[in-house]
Amino acid sequence: MSSSMNHGPQCEARSTREKEAAKRVADGVPEGAPASKKPVAVAANYVAERVWSSPKPEMLMCDYGAPHSEVVYGFDMDDTLISTKSGKTFAANSDDWKWWHDAVPGKLREFAKAGAKLVIFTNQKGFRDKSTKELTDKIDKVQRDLGTPFLVLAALGNDGFRKPRTGLWDLLVSEANGGIAPDLERCRFVGDAAGRPALKKVKKDFSDTDLKFALNLGVAFQTPEECFLGPEAATATGRPYSTTTFAFDPRSLGKGGAAAAKIGPSGKQELIVVVGPPGSGKSSMATAKFPGYARANQDTLKTKEKCIKAVADALKAGKSAIVDNQNKDKATRKGYLNAAKAAGVPARAVLLEVPKELCFHLNCYRFMNKRSPEHRAETVPDMVIHGYFKNVEPPTKEEGFADVLTVTMADFEPRGSEEDIALMKSFLC
Repeated sequence: MSSSMNHGPQCEARSTREKEAAKRVADGVPEGAPASKKPVAVAANYVAERVWSSPKPEMLMCDYGAPHSEVVYGFDMDDTLISTKSGKTFAANSDDWKWWHDAVPGKLREFAKAGAKLVIFTNQKGFRDKSTKELTDKIDKVQRDLGTPFLVLAALGNDGFRKPRTGLWDLLVSEANGGIAPDLERCRFVGDAAGRPALKKVKKDFSDTDLKFALNLGVAFQTPEECFLGPEAATATGRPYSTTTFAFDPRSLGKGGAAAAKIGPSGKQELIVVVGPPGSGKSSMATAKFPGYARANQDTLKTKEKCIKAVADALKAGKSAIVDNQNKDKATRKGYLNAAKAAGVPARAVLLEVPKELCFHLNCYRFMNKRSPEHRAETVPDMVIHGYFKNVEPPTKEEGFADVLTVTMADFEPRGSEEDIALMKSFLC
């Protein structure tokens, strides 16, 4: 009786240990590994049961069980969390990945243990027109290796979800954080695209979209070196980044004073020929500054000949007219000047002398803002904007203009609703 009471618990304990060992082997934990090395069991199950979805067009989401939290730690993926084993820019297959640094998985586990919600925000336009299986399989493998829950939000297109635009973050807040609003002061975003210069054998950052994304959100930004290796290691790279110095900063729009007041009707019948690149605000300026003028626009009338005829007809009828096109060379402008001369009406030119970066920005803004009367279903190709700046012939009085007025970015006036202006003054590209 005494013997059976002593052996029973020992047998039960041994049986329990054997079951636990068998389960650990089934979970992929090497025999003999300490219990602390075992992946979080629930996270491993999420890998097997994960569901990739597309809650909005041209974006993907997968939640590996990331807990809802006021503290969100966001990460870019490529060259921030992982890089390619092959050394190629783009992964050859779903197995062509490794951790960006050995410190990465341990740090991520620390952040999660401290209560942060881990979220990957990644631009993956390369998968827009092909199967995303390679991408999703790779991320599944990353999560399985990490063994810690996180959320993935991937932008596949060139829309509001693509960083630095905030669509992915907005979706997180509205649909993927249990109704909990993130505390921006405690959140951060980590990414390698910070606009850092080249140094010795290290290439310059391919862009600054990760830094701009963080600035748009109003959260702290870190490079992978700062986040995973510490400030001393980041400083040692000798590759600083700036949160205030950009080729173009939309936050400065509208801070140039009232110089644009010089642009407006002369008080007598006239012809205005606008000269400016695509996306420079020509149409907005024409509408706001010259109300009541007959407007000739090639996007609407389709050909230059029809625009010239519309101008001639308006001038003959005693109306003032404005030509709202690029009008980048003398040959294009000559037809309009001839129409003004035939009608005995003076012509003025308005030259929009603005930086190319503003044009790229407003090009994105028109595409994104469906509320805007200038909305376009597609962006103007970059090469068209580059082409204007390469070939433009600024207007002169010698051509036949009575005056040439110049508008600079300092004169630019953001217009629209509060929501429109907020979008215009955020980083979009």
